[in-house]
Amino acid sequence: SNFSQMIDRIHPNSVDILQDNKWWREGFQEFKPGNLIITMHHLNAFMIIDKETKLPVWYYDGLQDQEDGLIDGIHEAKMIAEGLPGAGNIIFIDNGKHHRKYTVVKEINPITKETVWSYKKPGEFFTEFAGSWQRLKNGDTFISDDSNGRVFVVDKKGNIKFQFVAQRLD
Repeated sequence: SNFSQMIDRIHPNSVDILQDNKWWREGFQEFKPGNLIITMHHLNAFMIIDKETKLPVWYYDGLQDQEDGLIDGIHEAKMIAEGLPGAGNIIFIDNGKHHRKYTVVKEINPITKETVWSYKKPGEFFTEFAGSWQRLKNGDTFISDDSNGRVFVVDKKGNIKFQFVAQRLD
């Protein structure tokens, strides 16, 4: 609501600590292990904060990539861990809450800020609030559709390989 945005202007809703990663090893100082990725819901963006200086050193707001329009509600921006397919890329949930009415799970290359993979199913996948993800060892992605009490696993082509929907107990 407008009132909550007046009180909570940024609404940070997730924080992740960068681990060792290829970008750091290649000399990109902003991806130093220990730095923090902070997801800012009301700003529809996320940034990396240098842990030592407490200053922002990297920022993403999706303006570079508008295939699905501007980011519209964001959760869980995290870097894919070493040893997993896509390691070093960043994945986040773009809820699509106000304008688009479908959700996109987007994986970006943080150097070019280009999308390298995304999952969306307009009319089928819309988690209006929250949501999370986890990259699996085989390259599939586990997704949490919090608004609908559903979790599922998709492959790189977007095929659902597993799904569980919680039954509501009213």
